[in-house]
Amino acid sequence: MAYEADFYVPENIIGYTGDIDDKPTVYFKRVEADGMITFGHITQNWFDGTFGESNSPNVGREEVRSAKDYTIENVNNAMLEQAPSINFRHPSRSKITLLDRASKASTKYKLSLAIANFTCQKHWERLTDNEKEQFAKGAKYLHSKKP
Repeated sequence: MAYEADFYVPENIIGYTGDIDDKPTVYFKRVEADGMITFGHITQNWFDGTFGESNSPNVGREEVRSAKDYTIENVNNAMLEQAPSINFRHPSRSKITLLDRASKASTKYKLSLAIANFTCQKHWERLTDNEKEQFAKGAKYLHSKKP
């Protein structure tokens, strides 16, 4: 079953960053009955050309989080997503295009393709601190550290 399949659905799409025709990052949000805001995104821009596969640990479904103080907006020509109460801050290099009732059906359709194409949680979020450090230092592949 897909990671967080009940949350990552077309009805929860709120916008995207990047080129809509070139694997944009797709943002999702749902306001719960108690006012809590559930949010996440699907990164798909490190596609290696093989359907549904990626060469980056940052591609896939972001961990779903919840906070009452969640915001997403453009600041200084770039998207900023944050929820200070849970120490969450996610800046982007690109502006976010937010959807509204006037958004075309074709726009939502294109963005919904990310849901089908990327069903797994990001590999990055499943890595150990050592593995994350290796990628941060430019590693293309992971190597086990010997004790």
